[in-house]
Amino acid sequence: MKKIYLLIFFIFYCQIIYSQVNPPMGVVYSDNVVPKVFININQDSLDYLYANVDLEIEFHATFVYKTDLVTDTVNNVAFGLRGNTSLQSQKKSFRVSFNSYNSGRDFHGIEKMNLNGEHNDPSIIRSKLCWDLLRDFQLPSARANHVEVYINGSYYGLYINVEQIDEKFVKKRFGNSNGNLFKCLYPADLTYLGTNPDLYKLISSGRRVYELKTNQNLDNYSDLANFIRILNNTSSTELHLHLDSVFNTNNFIKTLCIDVLTGNWDGYSYNKNNYYLYHNTSTNKFEYIPYDLDNTFGIDWFNINWTSRNIYNWYKTTENRPLVSKILQNTEYRKRFTFYMRQLLSLHFNSTQMYPRIDLIKSMIQASAFGDTYRTLDYNWSITDFINSYLYSLGAHVKYGLKPYISTRNTNAINQLENTDTNPIITNVINNSPRINQNIIIQAKVEDETINANVMLSYKVNNGNLNSVSMFDDGLHNDANGGDKIFGVSISSLSDTSTIYYKIEATDSLNQNRIFPLADYLKIKISGSKDSLIINEFMASNSSVFYDNFGEYDDWIEILNYGHSNIFLGDKYLSDNFLEPTKWKMPDTTLLPNQTILFFADNSTLQGVLHTNFKLDAVGEQIGIFDNNLNNNLPIDTITYYNQNSNISFGRFPDASNSWYIMNYPTPNNSNVITLINEYISNNSLVVYPNPAYNYFTVKNINSGMKLESLSIYNIYGQMIDRVENFNSDEYQYYIEKNKFPVGVYLIKSIIGSDNKKRELYNKLIIK
Repeated sequence: MKKIYLLIFFIFYCQIIYSQVNPPMGVVYSDNVVPKVFININQDSLDYLYANVDLEIEFHATFVYKTDLVTDTVNNVAFGLRGNTSLQSQKKSFRVSFNSYNSGRDFHGIEKMNLNGEHNDPSIIRSKLCWDLLRDFQLPSARANHVEVYINGSYYGLYINVEQIDEKFVKKRFGNSNGNLFKCLYPADLTYLGTNPDLYKLISSGRRVYELKTNQNLDNYSDLANFIRILNNTSSTELHLHLDSVFNTNNFIKTLCIDVLTGNWDGYSYNKNNYYLYHNTSTNKFEYIPYDLDNTFGIDWFNINWTSRNIYNWYKTTENRPLVSKILQNTEYRKRFTFYMRQLLSLHFNSTQMYPRIDLIKSMIQASAFGDTYRTLDYNWSITDFINSYLYSLGAHVKYGLKPYISTRNTNAINQLENTDTNPIITNVINNSPRINQNIIIQAKVEDETINANVMLSYKVNNGNLNSVSMFDDGLHNDANGGDKIFGVSISSLSDTSTIYYKIEATDSLNQNRIFPLADYLKIKISGSKDSLIINEFMASNSSVFYDNFGEYDDWIEILNYGHSNIFLGDKYLSDNFLEPTKWKMPDTTLLPNQTILFFADNSTLQGVLHTNFKLDAVGEQIGIFDNNLNNNLPIDTITYYNQNSNISFGRFPDASNSWYIMNYPTPNNSNVITLINEYISNNSLVVYPNPAYNYFTVKNINSGMKLESLSIYNIYGQMIDRVENFNSDEYQYYIEKNKFPVGVYLIKSIIGSDNKKRELYNKLIIK
């Protein structure tokens, strides 16, 4: 049966995406329950694994993942042991591989599942707390949760399920996976060995110290060698002038703060071990990614008091650790370390924030821990030891109870903080990919002890004069939300192909400033394509909203021709990878002005010409329209998006504009200002009357202290019909020109406020 909808206007909450950090926890890493993992494997195979722990072997098994709401079964998975020293423990750690025997297969977006026994930690919580701290501090980190593991029907205990760091991991965090990913194990101290990249393929314990996990057919270590060269051969005083060009130094400093506070001695800083380096091809910089975080929060094998160790000399000072030593010897970076350390202590690493979370997890996992007999085998820990470990030392390598460690470390670290004030910190600088006649949007995150830093954008077009404009954090200048430290600005569109060169400068109340980038300019190339095609709306997780010609709920992409001429699509391309612009050629059809076409991103081209050869990823993806071969496949329109919720689309408002909105009521093949009934735009602080209107209507602002600044009127296609500014009072009478306003429904957008505080108000207007 065809559904009939009453259509009205609705404005969606605006969200401009500015950075990618971590995807949602999802089904696999849900951490408000303890899911169950069932492994069914031939008993002889299981016995062989336990008898040959040093062999890297896997066996066929069946996998079942069960919660109160979901039961998923995957046949023919690969099951084996994982770990280093933990291989010799009584409580083993395991790995489940979903793609070993079925190439390309994954389980809810992951190819490997790591089940860590946490045999060193009597509380079975320390690594989970570390992963959560990294996530809270907006750092790329593995997702993790507690699970119960059953093998052949027997309970093998309480485990922590930790996300694998691989191509899927980096794609979800950085939007690309084609860069080099190095797994760095002991003794990976980043010491300079020479200019020859092959020197960094050194072997220890039968494996490479810097093991390349991607692009193994190329086996090219040039980027790693260059990074290590710049790190080691640049003086500490000038390090901030060069290191940022090849390394995400800011994120590493934040990660270092967490390592220092949690006492993560088994990472780079102390033990030159357990981290990844990923060459992010979007930024051309290396990213530091920690892993294996169970030796934390007072777990100690060196007889060192990690609660009192000085935060500025926490690393192993008797050995070469250039990445830490040179950063902390640099004045700029040392101030930044102090800034983030103070922030972490205040907002995250303290008893007020962490104790309730610890109590919640403990109550959730306690029954699972009590039944875990394998937990007791390595160190004879009892049920009482599990309970006491949260408050008391158990001796041996458990030198501190979990909570006392946190409170003691917090106090000591605060007392050790140096009294410095950092220059403004500029990160997450991004811009859109504008075409001819499309505004240029630039955003940046600016952090400082000062609440209101002054942020300026300097730019020039080609080799023209340098211009300066202010950037704002008020929610009204293409920034994200007011007061969130994301500053934005919009530059007027250009009518021809050009290159824009720009820098950002921030100044705080002490007149300390920061320029980014310091040496060169950032560049924006204006696309040469004059085709008025645009990605107007898309849905990356469609489970029940809109089905295709086969009755399947596929993800979809809506393309709009917002121009005045017909556009032939058959020589143009649609892709989910900017490095592969010709991935899917669009069908031989012509799009009329103001016409849309809907493509189903389902990797099912046999289902028809509207079905692409790729799928969309709900946790992050790229979408681009690219020109024909004669025009060198230049981008016509592109978007990089991140976490998307199921059955909610992401669209432009008005249609073909620069502003993206979360759309709780998707509008495939319809204007984005039309939606289902259930929502009605009104606001008591702005009155529109008479409504319906015939010859005129009046807008009256009854919100005291907020001036009426502008009035814009849109039709149901999202096209702005008129705009009025510079009002003399809070009441304005608008006379309707019948040739401009056919009978129908319209949207009135008004802005009220002052320079410090502005609001957007929306009203529905019917014209008779």
